[in-house]
Amino acid sequence: MSTSVISEHLALPAAGEPRTYTVHTRTEIRVPGHQFIQTSTALLRLTVLQADPTGALLEVATLALRPDAPTPQVALLTAIACQQTPLHVRTDAQGTPLHITNKAALATQWQQVLPELLAHYGAQPGAAALLALVAPQYDETNDQLAQGLMHQGAGAVLLPDFYGLHSWQGDTRTVPKTVRQALGPVALPLHVSWTAAPADVFAPAAEVEGIGRLDRATFDEGASQAFLASLRGEVWTGPPAPLNVFWRAQYTVGRRGQGLLAGRQGLRVAVDKLYFADISHVVRPATSLPPA
Repeated sequence: MSTSVISEHLALPAAGEPRTYTVHTRTEIRVPGHQFIQTSTALLRLTVLQADPTGALLEVATLALRPDAPTPQVALLTAIACQQTPLHVRTDAQGTPLHITNKAALATQWQQVLPELLAHYGAQPGAAALLALVAPQYDETNDQLAQGLMHQGAGAVLLPDFYGLHSWQGDTRTVPKTVRQALGPVALPLHVSWTAAPADVFAPAAEVEGIGRLDRATFDEGASQAFLASLRGEVWTGPPAPLNVFWRAQYTVGRRGQGLLAGRQGLRVAVDKLYFADISHVVRPATSLPPA
Protein backbone atom coordinates (compact mmCIF):
# COMPACT_ATOMS: atom_id res chain seq x y z
CA MET A 1 0.00 0.00 0.00
CA SER A 2 1.30 3.48 -0.87
CA THR A 3 2.42 5.74 1.92
CA SER A 4 -0.03 8.38 3.23
CA VAL A 5 2.74 10.94 3.69
CA ILE A 6 2.62 13.72 1.10
CA SER A 7 5.97 14.03 -0.68
CA GLU A 8 7.61 17.43 -0.95
CA HIS A 9 9.24 16.45 -4.25
CA LEU A 10 8.07 14.53 -7.31
CA ALA A 11 8.93 10.89 -6.74
CA LEU A 12 8.75 7.47 -8.37
CA PRO A 13 6.27 4.92 -6.98
CA ALA A 14 7.16 3.22 -3.72
CA ALA A 15 9.63 0.35 -4.12
CA GLY A 16 8.12 -3.09 -4.62
CA GLU A 17 4.69 -1.83 -5.70
CA PRO A 18 4.10 -2.66 -9.41
CA ARG A 19 2.16 -0.08 -11.44
CA THR A 20 0.46 -1.15 -14.65
CA TYR A 21 -0.31 1.33 -17.41
CA THR A 22 -2.05 1.38 -20.76
CA VAL A 23 -0.21 3.45 -23.37
CA HIS A 24 -2.11 4.41 -26.53
CA THR A 25 0.16 5.53 -29.39
CA ARG A 26 -0.77 7.16 -32.67
CA THR A 27 1.76 7.78 -35.44
CA GLU A 28 1.04 9.74 -38.60
CA ILE A 29 3.64 10.47 -41.28
CA ARG A 30 2.96 12.22 -44.58
CA VAL A 31 5.39 12.70 -47.46
CA PRO A 32 4.59 13.51 -51.11
CA GLY A 33 2.48 10.68 -52.50
CA HIS A 34 2.34 8.64 -49.29
CA GLN A 35 0.62 8.66 -45.90
CA PHE A 36 1.21 6.28 -42.98
CA ILE A 37 -1.10 6.11 -39.95
CA GLN A 38 -0.65 3.52 -37.20
CA THR A 39 -2.25 3.21 -33.76
CA SER A 40 -1.34 0.74 -31.04
CA THR A 41 -2.06 -0.13 -27.44
CA ALA A 42 0.58 -1.33 -25.01
CA LEU A 43 0.17 -2.71 -21.52
CA LEU A 44 3.29 -1.97 -19.48
CA ARG A 45 4.22 -2.69 -15.89
CA LEU A 46 6.63 -0.43 -14.01
CA THR A 47 8.18 -1.62 -10.75
CA VAL A 48 10.77 0.13 -8.61
CA LEU A 49 13.11 -2.68 -7.53
CA GLN A 50 15.51 -0.50 -5.54
CA ALA A 51 15.80 3.21 -4.80
CA ASP A 52 18.29 5.46 -3.01
CA PRO A 53 19.24 9.16 -3.18
CA THR A 54 21.43 8.58 -6.25
CA GLY A 55 18.74 6.92 -8.39
CA ALA A 56 16.72 3.76 -8.82
CA LEU A 57 16.64 0.33 -10.42
CA LEU A 58 13.38 -0.11 -12.34
CA GLU A 59 11.77 -3.01 -14.14
CA VAL A 60 9.78 -2.15 -17.26
CA ALA A 61 7.81 -5.14 -18.53
CA THR A 62 5.77 -5.30 -21.74
CA LEU A 63 2.68 -7.37 -20.90
CA ALA A 64 0.92 -6.81 -24.23
CA LEU A 65 1.50 -4.81 -27.42
CA ARG A 66 -1.27 -4.68 -30.00
CA PRO A 67 -1.03 -2.55 -33.15
CA ASP A 68 -4.20 -1.88 -35.09
CA ALA A 69 -4.20 -3.24 -38.67
CA PRO A 70 -0.40 -3.77 -38.70
CA THR A 71 1.64 -3.91 -41.87
CA PRO A 72 4.02 -6.92 -42.15
CA GLN A 73 6.93 -4.77 -40.97
CA VAL A 74 4.96 -3.41 -38.00
CA ALA A 75 3.98 -6.96 -37.07
CA LEU A 76 7.65 -7.95 -37.07
CA LEU A 77 8.69 -4.93 -35.01
CA THR A 78 5.92 -5.77 -32.53
CA ALA A 79 7.18 -9.35 -32.25
CA ILE A 80 10.70 -8.06 -31.55
CA ALA A 81 9.50 -5.58 -28.93
CA CYS A 82 7.53 -8.28 -27.11
CA GLN A 83 10.76 -10.27 -26.66
CA GLN A 84 12.75 -7.36 -25.24
CA THR A 85 11.19 -7.67 -21.80
CA PRO A 86 11.54 -7.18 -18.95
CA LEU A 87 14.09 -4.39 -18.98
CA HIS A 88 15.94 -3.63 -15.76
CA VAL A 89 16.80 0.05 -15.97
CA ARG A 90 19.22 1.97 -13.79
CA THR A 91 18.29 5.66 -13.54
CA ASP A 92 19.78 8.73 -11.93
CA ALA A 93 18.01 10.71 -9.22
CA GLN A 94 15.88 12.67 -11.69
CA GLY A 95 14.68 9.52 -13.50
CA THR A 96 16.95 9.57 -16.57
CA PRO A 97 17.70 6.01 -17.79
CA LEU A 98 21.45 5.35 -17.63
CA HIS A 99 21.83 1.73 -18.67
CA ILE A 100 20.12 -1.66 -18.86
CA THR A 101 21.43 -4.06 -16.22
CA ASN A 102 20.00 -7.41 -17.43
CA LYS A 103 21.38 -7.52 -20.98
CA ALA A 104 22.93 -10.95 -20.52
CA ALA A 105 19.56 -12.48 -19.64
CA LEU A 106 17.90 -10.67 -22.54
CA ALA A 107 20.59 -11.94 -24.94
CA THR A 108 19.98 -15.53 -23.83
CA GLN A 109 16.24 -15.08 -24.17
CA TRP A 110 16.68 -13.63 -27.66
CA GLN A 111 18.79 -16.55 -28.88
CA GLN A 112 16.06 -18.91 -27.71
CA VAL A 113 13.25 -17.18 -29.63
CA LEU A 114 15.22 -16.15 -32.74
CA PRO A 115 14.76 -19.45 -34.63
CA GLU A 116 10.99 -19.22 -34.19
CA LEU A 117 10.93 -15.61 -35.40
CA LEU A 118 13.07 -16.47 -38.43
CA ALA A 119 10.77 -19.36 -39.30
CA HIS A 120 7.71 -17.13 -39.04
CA TYR A 121 9.00 -13.88 -40.59
CA GLY A 122 12.16 -14.88 -42.47
CA ALA A 123 10.53 -14.90 -45.92
CA GLN A 124 9.37 -11.31 -45.44
CA PRO A 125 11.57 -8.83 -47.39
CA GLY A 126 14.13 -7.27 -45.08
CA ALA A 127 13.10 -9.38 -42.08
CA ALA A 128 16.36 -11.31 -41.70
CA ALA A 129 18.39 -8.08 -41.81
CA LEU A 130 16.10 -6.45 -39.24
CA LEU A 131 16.32 -9.43 -36.89
CA ALA A 132 20.11 -9.39 -37.21
CA LEU A 133 20.14 -5.87 -35.72
CA VAL A 134 18.69 -7.02 -32.41
CA ALA A 135 21.50 -9.09 -30.85
CA PRO A 136 24.10 -6.26 -30.95
CA GLN A 137 21.78 -4.20 -28.70
CA TYR A 138 22.60 -6.58 -25.86
CA ASP A 139 26.33 -5.86 -26.00
CA GLU A 140 27.40 -4.00 -22.87
CA THR A 141 28.99 -1.25 -24.99
CA ASN A 142 25.76 -0.63 -26.94
CA ASP A 143 23.42 1.92 -25.33
CA GLN A 144 20.62 1.73 -27.92
CA LEU A 145 18.06 0.21 -25.53
CA ALA A 146 18.72 2.80 -22.83
CA GLN A 147 18.67 5.63 -25.37
CA GLY A 148 15.32 4.43 -26.67
CA LEU A 149 13.85 4.37 -23.17
CA MET A 150 15.29 7.80 -22.48
CA HIS A 151 13.92 9.58 -25.51
CA GLN A 152 11.04 7.93 -27.37
CA GLY A 153 8.45 5.18 -27.59
CA ALA A 154 5.80 3.84 -25.24
CA GLY A 155 8.34 2.87 -22.59
CA ALA A 156 9.88 6.33 -22.55
CA VAL A 157 6.51 7.85 -21.65
CA LEU A 158 6.73 6.03 -18.30
CA LEU A 159 10.24 7.35 -17.60
CA PRO A 160 10.11 11.17 -17.59
CA ASP A 161 13.18 12.86 -16.10
CA PHE A 162 11.46 15.37 -13.82
CA TYR A 163 11.72 13.55 -10.49
CA GLY A 164 13.07 15.63 -7.64
CA LEU A 165 11.27 18.80 -8.71
CA HIS A 166 9.49 20.53 -5.83
CA SER A 167 5.89 19.37 -5.92
CA TRP A 168 4.05 22.34 -4.42
CA GLN A 169 6.21 25.47 -4.50
CA GLY A 170 6.64 25.19 -8.27
CA ASP A 171 9.93 24.24 -9.87
CA THR A 172 11.67 24.00 -13.26
CA ARG A 173 14.40 21.97 -14.92
CA THR A 174 15.82 21.84 -18.47
CA VAL A 175 17.23 18.58 -19.84
CA PRO A 176 18.44 17.36 -23.25
CA LYS A 177 16.39 14.87 -25.27
CA THR A 178 17.13 13.31 -28.66
CA VAL A 179 14.31 11.87 -30.77
CA ARG A 180 15.92 9.51 -33.26
CA GLN A 181 14.55 9.07 -36.79
CA ALA A 182 12.08 11.89 -36.25
CA LEU A 183 12.75 13.46 -39.65
CA GLY A 184 13.28 10.41 -41.83
CA PRO A 185 16.69 9.08 -40.71
CA VAL A 186 17.60 12.36 -38.98
CA ALA A 187 17.49 12.80 -35.19
CA LEU A 188 16.05 15.86 -33.48
CA PRO A 189 18.06 17.15 -30.48
CA LEU A 190 15.76 19.01 -28.10
CA HIS A 191 15.98 21.11 -24.96
CA VAL A 192 13.05 20.07 -22.76
CA SER A 193 11.95 22.45 -20.01
CA TRP A 194 9.97 20.75 -17.23
CA THR A 195 7.73 22.85 -14.99
CA ALA A 196 5.97 21.59 -11.87
CA ALA A 197 3.01 23.89 -11.30
CA PRO A 198 2.58 25.47 -7.84
CA ALA A 199 -0.07 23.64 -5.82
CA ASP A 200 -1.63 23.56 -2.38
CA VAL A 201 0.74 21.95 0.13
CA PHE A 202 -1.88 19.26 0.85
CA ALA A 203 -2.86 18.62 -2.78
CA PRO A 204 -2.86 14.85 -3.50
CA ALA A 205 -1.25 15.25 -6.93
CA ALA A 206 1.06 17.56 -8.86
CA GLU A 207 0.78 18.75 -12.47
CA VAL A 208 3.92 18.79 -14.61
CA GLU A 209 4.42 20.12 -18.14
CA GLY A 210 7.36 19.72 -20.48
CA ILE A 211 8.02 21.86 -23.56
CA GLY A 212 10.71 20.79 -26.02
CA ARG A 213 12.49 23.10 -28.45
CA LEU A 214 14.93 22.19 -31.19
CA ASP A 215 18.59 22.60 -30.29
CA ARG A 216 19.75 24.31 -33.47
CA ALA A 217 23.39 24.26 -32.36
CA THR A 218 23.61 20.45 -32.52
CA PHE A 219 20.93 19.72 -35.13
CA ASP A 220 22.36 18.18 -38.33
CA GLU A 221 20.97 20.72 -40.80
CA GLY A 222 22.86 19.24 -43.75
CA ALA A 223 21.45 15.74 -43.21
CA SER A 224 17.99 17.22 -42.74
CA GLN A 225 18.08 19.15 -45.99
CA ALA A 226 19.55 16.19 -47.87
CA PHE A 227 16.62 14.05 -46.70
CA LEU A 228 14.10 16.70 -47.73
CA ALA A 229 15.81 17.03 -51.11
CA SER A 230 15.38 13.27 -51.58
CA LEU A 231 11.65 13.74 -51.13
CA ARG A 232 11.69 16.37 -53.89
CA GLY A 233 13.83 14.12 -56.06
CA GLU A 234 16.70 16.57 -56.37
CA VAL A 235 20.09 17.35 -54.83
CA TRP A 236 19.86 20.02 -52.17
CA THR A 237 21.94 23.13 -52.88
CA GLY A 238 19.54 25.93 -51.94
CA PRO A 239 18.58 27.62 -48.65
CA PRO A 240 17.28 25.42 -45.81
CA ALA A 241 13.59 24.54 -45.94
CA PRO A 242 11.83 25.93 -42.84
CA LEU A 243 11.50 23.27 -40.14
CA ASN A 244 8.86 23.46 -37.42
CA VAL A 245 9.27 21.21 -34.38
CA PHE A 246 7.00 21.07 -31.32
CA TRP A 247 7.29 18.62 -28.40
CA ARG A 248 5.02 18.74 -25.37
CA ALA A 249 4.26 16.49 -22.41
CA GLN A 250 1.78 16.76 -19.53
CA TYR A 251 1.68 14.54 -16.44
CA THR A 252 -0.26 14.15 -13.23
CA VAL A 253 1.95 12.70 -10.48
CA GLY A 254 0.69 11.37 -7.16
CA ARG A 255 2.26 12.84 -4.04
CA ARG A 256 1.60 9.83 -1.79
CA GLY A 257 3.97 7.35 -3.43
CA GLN A 258 1.73 6.48 -6.41
CA GLY A 259 4.04 7.77 -9.16
CA LEU A 260 2.41 8.62 -12.49
CA LEU A 261 -1.38 8.93 -12.41
CA ALA A 262 -1.85 10.05 -16.03
CA GLY A 263 0.12 11.59 -18.85
CA ARG A 264 0.43 12.45 -22.50
CA GLN A 265 3.33 13.22 -24.79
CA GLY A 266 3.39 14.46 -28.35
CA LEU A 267 5.82 15.41 -31.11
CA ARG A 268 4.96 17.26 -34.30
CA VAL A 269 7.45 17.90 -37.12
CA ALA A 270 6.46 19.82 -40.25
CA VAL A 271 8.35 21.08 -43.29
CA ASP A 272 6.09 23.00 -45.65
CA LYS A 273 4.38 20.42 -47.90
CA LEU A 274 7.33 18.01 -47.94
CA TYR A 275 7.12 16.26 -44.58
CA PHE A 276 4.71 15.97 -41.68
CA ALA A 277 4.96 13.72 -38.62
CA ASP A 278 2.68 13.63 -35.61
CA ILE A 279 3.39 11.09 -32.84
CA SER A 280 1.37 11.02 -29.64
CA HIS A 281 1.22 8.83 -26.54
CA VAL A 282 -1.47 8.78 -23.86
CA VAL A 283 -0.78 6.88 -20.63
CA ARG A 284 -3.35 5.81 -18.05
CA PRO A 285 -3.34 3.36 -15.15
CA ALA A 286 -4.67 -0.05 -16.18
CA THR A 287 -5.85 -3.16 -14.38
CA SER A 288 -6.44 -5.54 -17.27
CA LEU A 289 -5.29 -6.36 -20.79
CA PRO A 290 -6.53 -4.10 -23.59
CA PRO A 291 -9.17 -5.76 -25.80
CA ALA A 292 -7.76 -8.00 -28.54
